[in-house]
Order: sequence, then structure tokens, then C-alpha cells
Amino acid sequence: NNVGVYNKKDKKFTNRPFWGIKKGKVNELYRSPNKDYLWIGASDGLIRYSINSAIPYKEDFKALIRSVTTTNKQTSFGGVRHDELKAIVIDYEMNFIKFNYSAPYFEDHQPIEYSYWLEGYTDEWSDWKEKNEMEFSNLPEGKYTFHVKARNIYKQEAEEASMDFTISTPWFRSTLAYIGYVLLFFIIVYLAIKISSMQLKAQNKRLEKAVQERTKEIEEKNTRLESQKSEILHQKTEIEDSINYAQRIQRAILPLKDEMKKHLLDSFIMFWPKDVVSGDFYWFYQRGSESIIVCADCTGHGVPGAFMSMIGVDKLNVCVGEKGITSPDHILSFLNEGIKTSLRQDDSKKATRDGMDAAIITIDHEKKTIKYSGAHRALWIIKESGELEEIKATKVAVGGFTPIDQVYELHEIEIKEKLQLYMSSDGYADQFGGERNKKFKIKAMKSIFTENYQLSMEEQREILEKRMIEWKEGYEQIDDICVMGVSVKPD
Repeated sequence: NNVGVYNKKDKKFTNRPFWGIKKGKVNELYRSPNKDYLWIGASDGLIRYSINSAIPYKEDFKALIRSVTTTNKQTSFGGVRHDELKAIVIDYEMNFIKFNYSAPYFEDHQPIEYSYWLEGYTDEWSDWKEKNEMEFSNLPEGKYTFHVKARNIYKQEAEEASMDFTISTPWFRSTLAYIGYVLLFFIIVYLAIKISSMQLKAQNKRLEKAVQERTKEIEEKNTRLESQKSEILHQKTEIEDSINYAQRIQRAILPLKDEMKKHLLDSFIMFWPKDVVSGDFYWFYQRGSESIIVCADCTGHGVPGAFMSMIGVDKLNVCVGEKGITSPDHILSFLNEGIKTSLRQDDSKKATRDGMDAAIITIDHEKKTIKYSGAHRALWIIKESGELEEIKATKVAVGGFTPIDQVYELHEIEIKEKLQLYMSSDGYADQFGGERNKKFKIKAMKSIFTENYQLSMEEQREILEKRMIEWKEGYEQIDDICVMGVSVKPD
């Protein structure tokens, strides 16, 4: 579809459109002498082709919008200028529009290409196509302008045509609709408040009724509670009286501290029950030249522990006072057998397993000896040099699971120098306190002994008590405390 011409002088090659007027087979090509024309001889005719003439342009080559079709209407525009086209309005519910357009150009009857642009919907022109119609549907509401332009086979663009149209706003997005929405919102809010108010009033009535019923129930309960409180106070008074009386009984059966000091001048007893009555107990008996000292820790504390301590004191009175047994190992064996017999601690599952730990020393003032035997409770001795020696106890309790014929190890120490003897239950070392709420521990307790052994026993007791008061400040005492100290000399 082109005729090429090469200019030898200018050395240029030019292609010109040639749209093949159908005259049959081409037989001859002849250049005219003046070189302005090319003669083409065909089987059905002779064609003169102007080589140098300009491409023909028609002044009336313009794009035209021929018709516009909407959902329910078609409007034709025959020969109407595009600037005379009136804008149309399309309902949102009938949202469809179709444009039919053309651009007359009668040059060898070659096809025309079109490009369109829907202003308000897209930002650029479409590609060139021979299609001469375009349709749009489901456009958003708003104002639009449809533009169309044409291009002939010589790539000459015609004057564009355009037309305005509007897609109306749907009723549910109209100003009246928004006013209606606001009114409906306030109506709903008003009804909600009204309904809530009615519900609150009804609920208040129910609550008032419930409060009245509950008040009546509470008044009845208060009456019963007052009666129960009076009964509980009466029972509490009776229990306290009973415990206080038990305390007097326990104190009465324990040896007097003055009795011990009469025979052991430099000695102390630190006795701090956790409750009114104690599961720890101390015991002293002077038989001839022998001083028997016991520091014991019974199972439990409070009233149950106090019962065990009373049994222990009774068995010691029988063992030493009546039977004259003074060796610590034999005393422990006697206590073990007596407790198991008294509490009927046989092999049956129903038998109680209560017992006690104890440290017993017998000081023979004539023979200048100390005998010691312990059940889970050690004896600490500090010599004049300040060296602390710990004598281990037999790792078996008195009573409970211990066999009835249990034998306890006996230790004998000669009094060749001044000795400080200490015995204790586990209450002092196990007490929680301090900044980190930890146990005091036996190591710290031994340090008090070694740091103050040169002081009198009474002064040592005061230091022990002061340290424990400081340690457990802000904390509850968790167990009974019993610590005993005795100083002995060879002369």
C-alpha cells in the first residue's frame, strides 16, 4: 500500500500512500518527462499518480456524534454540530449510555480510526480503533463529558466532538436522604433512651423489691449472728479460760528456774511458747551429787504439744525421782517405752505417732563428769579456748515410729576446765525473719554462743532474746522456743 520514490540527487527515499485503485493487473510503470507523475498501466485502465502533491485534506473532516442511546431512549443527531449538543441527564437506576459516532472522509474509501476519552471517569484517550460506537454502564453519579476524535488513513486527525451528560445522584445519597438519615438517627436515639429509661425504672423497682427482701434476710441473719456471736464469745471465754488454766498446770509441773539456779549458779533457761501453752519443755532434777537437765521438743505445739510435754514430765518424774535412773541414755529409753505404752503406739494404723526430740545431760559434781545422750537434739560445748565442739545425737526420736526397745548412744565428758554447755529445741534456729524472710539457722545460733561465751549465762540469755526479737520483727513466731545453757567448772 505504498509507492516508494528514491531521489538520486538528494539521496532520499520517500514512501507515499497508495491505496490500490482496483484496475486489474499492473502491466507498465512510466515516469512522466517532467517527473511529476507516475503513469500506471493496468489491464482495466490507466492511472495517473501525483508523486509530489500534498496528501489531500478535506476541510469538512470532523468527528460527529450521530446518536446517543440510554436505557429507555435513543436520540439521533443528524448534522448537528457537537457544540450544539445539549447535555442529558440519566437516572442512577437507569445507568446506561451508548454513543455512536463517525467522521466522513471519502478518499479511496479507506477505513477511519477513532479514539475516545470519557472526562470525569478516565484521564487519557483510548487506543485508535475502527470501532465507531462505545457504551458505558454502572457509572458513579456525577458530571461527564464524552470526547471522540477521528484519524484517516493519512494519519490526519479530525476535529473532535464532545457531549456532556450527568448521572443523577441516587435517592439514598441525596441531600434529602441524608437529612432523613439524621432525623432517623435522632429518632432511634430518642427511642433507645426512652426504652432504656423505662427498663431502668422497671429494673429499679425490681432492685428495690430485691433490696427490701435482702434487707429483711440480712436483719434476720444479723439477729442469728448476734445470737451466734454471743454463743461464740461465751465458748471463746470458756476455751481461753481452759487454755489459761492448762498454762497454769503446765507451769506448775515444770521445775522452777530458781530451783535449777540453786544448784547450777551460772545457767539460764530461755522458754518462749508460741501459744499460751507449749510443746517444748525443760526439766531439772537434783539427785544427790548429780544434776539432770532435759531440753525437749514434743510433736506439735499449742494444746496437743502441751499434752505431750505433760506426759514427758510425768515419765521423767517417775524415771528419775522414783526409780533413781540418772544415766541419760537409760532415761531416753525409759521415756520411749513409757510414751509408746501410754499412747498405745503399737503397729496398728490407728495408733498415734506423736513423740519428742530431747537432749539430756547428767552432771556429776563429785566425779567431775558430764554424761550426754540425745534423740535428734545435739549438745554444744565451748571450752575455755573458745573452741566449739558439737556432740551429735542419736538420729532416732522418742516415741512415734521408734522401736520400744530402742537404745540411745551415751557420751561421757570429763570436766578438766571451765565448760559452757548449750541445748536447744529447733524453734530458735527455724524462726523466719530478717530482710529476706529466711530461717535464722543453727550456724547463726552457734555464732552467738562463740561470740559471747565469756559472758555470764544470764547475759547470754539476754543477747539471745534480743537477737531473736530483732530477727522476727514483723513476723509471726512459727514454733515454741526453748534454749538452755549451763556453765561448769572442775573445782
